[in-house]
Amino acid sequence: MKLSATLPGLLAGLLLAGCASDGGLAARQSPAPLAGLPLGAAASAPLGDWPVLDWWRAFGDPQLDRLIEQARATAPSLAEARARIERADALLLARRADAGFAADASAALLRQRYSEHAAVAPTIAGSSHTSGSLTLGFRYEFDFWGQNRERIAAELAQGDAARIEARAAEAALASAIAHSYVELARTEQELLLARRGVALGEREVQLRQTRLRSGLDTEVEWRQASAEVPLAEAEATRLGAQAAMLRHQLAALAGAGPAFGAQIAAPQLQLKQGLALPPQLEADLVARRPEIVAQRLRLEAAGHAVAAARADFYPNINLSGSAGLGALDASQLLQGGSRLFGVGPALHLPLFDAGRLRAGLATRQAEQAAEVARYNQLVLNAFREVADQVSAWRALDSRVAAHASAARELDGAERAAEQRYRQGLSSQLLLLQVQRRQLFQQQADAALQAARLQTAIRLNHALGAGVSLNRS
Repeated sequence: MKLSATLPGLLAGLLLAGCASDGGLAARQSPAPLAGLPLGAAASAPLGDWPVLDWWRAFGDPQLDRLIEQARATAPSLAEARARIERADALLLARRADAGFAADASAALLRQRYSEHAAVAPTIAGSSHTSGSLTLGFRYEFDFWGQNRERIAAELAQGDAARIEARAAEAALASAIAHSYVELARTEQELLLARRGVALGEREVQLRQTRLRSGLDTEVEWRQASAEVPLAEAEATRLGAQAAMLRHQLAALAGAGPAFGAQIAAPQLQLKQGLALPPQLEADLVARRPEIVAQRLRLEAAGHAVAAARADFYPNINLSGSAGLGALDASQLLQGGSRLFGVGPALHLPLFDAGRLRAGLATRQAEQAAEVARYNQLVLNAFREVADQVSAWRALDSRVAAHASAARELDGAERAAEQRYRQGLSSQLLLLQVQRRQLFQQQADAALQAARLQTAIRLNHALGAGVSLNRS
């Protein structure tokens, strides 16, 4: 019977026979992602299109730029992310290969003695022959119900998610380096102030000693001033060690050893940069956050996996065939009479499988529900992080105003104390006391300004690097 006449009848029989029951699982709906959010990136859309990819350059410090560029090139954490991309690409190739046309060739030689008492032709019973075969086979699966198409789409989404996760790893690494770099800038500034405090303490000890000899002070004041100098030196030593550890941390983030950290110079960025919240913080900036885009793609992949599992309930049809040469006597292998060929459909109809298909569909639906929950949690966390950083930014702005007012008053007090000292109306001790109070205020200012920059970095990361850091 001709294949052209047989195949339609077989297809009609399959459609009439129906398919395995999904037990109602196919109609079940997974939880939906949070509504009203600009989710943005589908697998076919441009990926990684964030507003400010190199936001750290706004700090204006070339050394920071070099550290982040080196980290992006050599950091082990990014190498791991790139390996996940390669794995996703390989899985996609394998999936496409499974769904495409397949052909193979084989050749065989067999030396065999046939039994005299076996069910074989009398002409070969009890004799030995070398048989041979040359065969070319092919296979093609008709994707009538879209199983292969859905599985390929799922692998595509997984590959895109891996690429976005690599962007997320880069963004997290850049933020971590910027955080440590700002902390190093603060520590270096506090170290300079601490050394100035040591100098002020030594100057006070000299004045107290002179006043003690003149009978203007007692030994108590002199010894109190002397005790403060080693404490100030210890604080400077602590800050120096902290700066060294921050350099080691930056070196590790950049994928280098501690010796590289020793080469990092004092940061050139200014802690007192003009910072202001943007007039509007759009929700689509949160939706562009790499982690959220990647999870959205994971969710799409899970949806394709569910669709493929549903299609497994329907019959599938493979077309296979072979052609070649075969002969009992290898010497006759290339003769025309040794030709062989065959072609025909292979039909599979799932009727009863003890619940395997239903279990597979239920598993894919559960995985999809988990991906939806993970996506929703990421979105909620992102909006919470934005709200937290905005609140922290506003609180820091009010503290900056208070610190600025205190600094102006202390500057006025220093001028007045210096004027009284020059006019002989007060001792130099009063001027030193005012300068020491100024020193404490400057240390607090450095910590506050560093906190503002750290908040700006965290807000920028929470918004998917969508905010410039030096707006005034």
